Amino acid sequence: MSINITPRTDYSYLFNSLGTSNRTGSSMLDFNFSDYNSIKNGSYGKLLRAYYAKDSSATDSAAKSEDKKKASTSSETAVKELTAVSTEASALQTSAAKLINKGTDSLFKEKDITTTESDGTTSTVRGYDVNAIYDAANDFIQKYNSFIGKGADVSSSSINRETESLKSLVSNYKNSLGKAGITVNDDKTLSVDEKKFKASDITTLKSLFNGNTSFAYSVATKASLIGTNATSEANKAKNYTSSGSYSDTYSSGNLLNSII
Repeated sequence: MSINITPRTDYSYLFNSLGTSNRTGSSMLDFNFSDYNSIKNGSYGKLLRAYYAKDSSATDSAAKSEDKKKASTSSETAVKELTAVSTEASALQTSAAKLINKGTDSLFKEKDITTTESDGTTSTVRGYDVNAIYDAANDFIQKYNSFIGKGADVSSSSINRETESLKSLVSNYKNSLGKAGITVNDDKTLSVDEKKFKASDITTLKSLFNGNTSFAYSVATKASLIGTNATSEANKAKNYTSSGSYSDTYSSGNLLNSII
């Protein structure tokens, strides 16, 4: 016995429930034509873009605010560092001026030196006040050490390089300084042996510390340049704006005003 099955080619019955009224709502297949039309005409896309644009704007605003805060903090730190370098440079120049001076009150002019013996007796001789020269030279050395310490710590690469250049200059005087009991240490700081210094020949001390051809003058000149550049960079840092430009101009000071 055979059974003949006639295939049904009309499938419209499956969509009988998809009348006109359902084309704006849900059908038996759970397909929402309203959603479809919204997707098709871009309404969803516009909504999502608006939403994420607003969210992105808030994120960008917060990021910019944080960046400005960091930039401000960094700028303040740079100003403090550079100002310290400038201050130390000025102190070193002032100290050097006392030694460099060749005027009537120069430390390297002979004068009446009065000494008091242990028994209370006094005597006066004509000569150089080695104690005063040592005190001034020791002060100069301490000021130099402090200055290069500040110059090495600053975040400015140009000031770092100039400080290293000053250290190299000092190293070139190593042998001459040694004759006056002054040692150039491994970190390029200086230390002085008081006894050896005071026993040094006065000509050696003059060549190192007195006049415009001396070691002290060379150091003071270089320190003045570094200090001036540090001041300029500090002024730049003060006037740096969030737009990446400078809000004001600045000017450099004169070199060695205090000793020339």
